[in-house]
Amino acid sequence: AETYRSFIKKYTKNVMVNTAYEKLFAIYKQNSDVKGLAEFVKDFPKALQAMEAWKLLFSLSVKSFSNDELTRFLEMYPDFPFRGSILKELELNKLVLFPFQKEDLFGFINNQGKIIISPVYDEVTEFYEGLSVVNKNDTFFFINKENENPFNVTYSGAYRFQNGMAPVKKNNRWHFINRQGQTISRTY
Repeated sequence: AETYRSFIKKYTKNVMVNTAYEKLFAIYKQNSDVKGLAEFVKDFPKALQAMEAWKLLFSLSVKSFSNDELTRFLEMYPDFPFRGSILKELELNKLVLFPFQKEDLFGFINNQGKIIISPVYDEVTEFYEGLSVVNKNDTFFFINKENENPFNVTYSGAYRFQNGMAPVKKNNRWHFINRQGQTISRTY
């Protein structure tokens, strides 16, 4: 990694600089190197891999999406380009929702009994780490407290998030995803 960093700093106009960025980022990614990723986004903000490096740094640093964890990340990395999404997440964390059933369908209410998410689901879980697993027509997916599917993916099975990961089933195979919806394990 140090060789690539040196090359990039010494030969900023060299045609191979983008390849060096690529190789350097690949090293940090392969090693899940939080310190290296933090240096990468700070030292090379114009690299093509900068946004991907920020996302990886975030996913390696934030596991439970708790207020403390999100606030600490923003304090450590005030230049985070997706700051607005964290601020929105902090606001949503304040909202407490409870599952409720009306006839055969489930939705969510707040602590005053006001319907926040209409009962349209066959099954729901409580919100864990900001997401609920819902089932509609034998399809499982995650929703946030605004009733959005943040990953835009459906599964044939899914369980709630715990410590920043959740098991999901797709094509009769199970694997784990992180809180950004990225696959983080082999399939089972």
